Amino acid sequence: MDCEGSEIGYLNTNQCKLLTKTDILVEVHDFDDHPNIGKELINRLKVSHNVNIIYQQERKHSDFHFLQKFDLDTRNYILDELRPKSIYWIYFEPKWSNTLCPIDSVSYTH
Repeated sequence: MDCEGSEIGYLNTNQCKLLTKTDILVEVHDFDDHPNIGKELINRLKVSHNVNIIYQQERKHSDFHFLQKFDLDTRNYILDELRPKSIYWIYFEPKWSNTLCPIDSVSYTH
């Protein structure tokens, strides 16, 4: 999910109980308009989900053999994507996926 800060409105387990049983991957931009969105989402979902933070890693030219046909500046540009270094992802894995979750009364059968 990447909604440029609107994730905080969409990921509300009080409005949608089924989110407690849903795997969620969120691209987080802690920018000016939403400087603490990652922390807010973690605090909101840590009761129902295991939290896994995934940080960006530097891309290497050697990982993409097709880049060899380009000059160095072009290779650097392609790998950079002009993404701010502060972007990261949070994978929320539900603690209760196919079993009865204590915070709602919906049960699922196989």
